[in-house]
Amino acid sequence: MLVAVLSMFGAFGAFGAQAAAAPPPPPVPPATGTVVVETLLDSFPDRPPPPPAVWNVPTPRQSVQLTNMGAVFNEDNYPFWAKKHAIEGHVRFRVAVDAAGRALGCEVVESSNAPALDQPTCDLLMEQARFTPALDRRGRAIPGVFSRQVRWQLENRAPYAVVDESTRAIITVDAAGHRQCRIEASPGSETDPRACRAYLSAPGLVMTVAQVLIDRAGERDRWELVIHEGSLVPGGPAGEGAGIGEGAGAELMSRTRHRLTIDAAGKITGCTPIERGAVTEAEWTGTCAVSRLSLYEAGAAGRSVVVVGAMFVRGS
Repeated sequence: MLVAVLSMFGAFGAFGAQAAAAPPPPPVPPATGTVVVETLLDSFPDRPPPPPAVWNVPTPRQSVQLTNMGAVFNEDNYPFWAKKHAIEGHVRFRVAVDAAGRALGCEVVESSNAPALDQPTCDLLMEQARFTPALDRRGRAIPGVFSRQVRWQLENRAPYAVVDESTRAIITVDAAGHRQCRIEASPGSETDPRACRAYLSAPGLVMTVAQVLIDRAGERDRWELVIHEGSLVPGGPAGEGAGIGEGAGAELMSRTRHRLTIDAAGKITGCTPIERGAVTEAEWTGTCAVSRLSLYEAGAAGRSVVVVGAMFVRGS
């Protein structure tokens, strides 16, 4: 259901850096009937690529060592979007490290063919990896390059429950260009504590909220980009969820709705499109492909779930 959102990922300039000087916007009250899971201020400016010179280092006597491999690559640090959609793969990377053991830059040298794995791997290394520097023939610390391949493979994929649930990511942009993220969820919804970080650091979403600010400058003090995800069980509390993801003064940007058929093992045996709004054909076709990666709880034979995704903006 995030295919429409994820497909917008692209390059974005210094919008976040320019906004760093002014105070953050005040918190926005949560919607009625939801639980505030996380609130996070924008503190993740875009990281420029390392200059070519950092890769031109002498041949060391002892190479750079990553000292906390297990603490970096583990289930808790599994890239957010990839874990959400059960994406696995190999990423080969290299990290430039200075003589003090500090990471100067990271780049992917062999892609997993999954953007949800590639860049997050480098982000994780730059933020959490600890290195010992390379040594020359005299035993002195020198700059070096650490190269390795990591295999991202899910060890414990918890199945989804066949229940009505709703989650909203609300990204607020004020007149000064500051962003703030809040996650709201219906009681019992499965959420990831890294969700806000993932939304704020996704270039496509950054670009979207920046464009909202540019297009509507001066009209409101604050604008919100709202990304709504929901699963609805026909006959459940939310019924078919008509109008889900919309509200007063909201401008709908995209919406998808499709029905999943689930067997007794929790596998999806069928995906039927119901509604497509402002989504390209490729994005719409990929929605079912992504949904089929999900695993639901056993014993759901004969059940169907309507999965809804919506993105809209609203002023305040």
